[in-house]
Order: sequence, then structure tokens, then C-alpha cells
Amino acid sequence: MFDGSSHNTATLHVPQSALDSYKAKTPWSEFGKIVALTDDDVTPLNDIAGDSATPIYYDLSGRKIANGQWSAPKGLYIRNGKKVLVK
Repeated sequence: MFDGSSHNTATLHVPQSALDSYKAKTPWSEFGKIVALTDDDVTPLNDIAGDSATPIYYDLSGRKIANGQWSAPKGLYIRNGKKVLVK
């Protein structure tokens, strides 16, 4: 999956609850550094609700999951290029 990439020098940010799993499984374990996400790494969804652009949501695999307003279940998403945490 990461052939020809420099992922072995990159930092992978993962949920705290999954940190040990990522460190133990290939290809994730091949990242140079694997660290737990902190509150500084994500923006709560209600803090960016006033964005003027129509929000586009993606899951962490990069798949587009919604355009416009969407009632997201708990989890981590990408919205308009920013990580957002739905609690």
C-alpha cells in the first residue's frame, strides 16, 4: 500500500483507544512514529458549524460520506479539510 512512500519517517495520529493495535499491525506499524490524537489535533464539530462553505464530510479512509448538513454519529471525520470530532 505504501510502496515508494516515505511513511517510515511520517507520524501517524490514531485514536488513543487504538494506539496499541496500530503499533502491532502492518502496514501501520511501519510508520516512523505512531501517536495518540489529542484534543489539540481535532476541532469539535460545533466549533466550526459556522463555516460559510458547504461542508463536505469524509471518513478517515478518505471516502466521501456526505455533502451539506449531516447528523454524524460519534467519531472522527474530515470536514472541509479539517479533522472534526463528534462526541
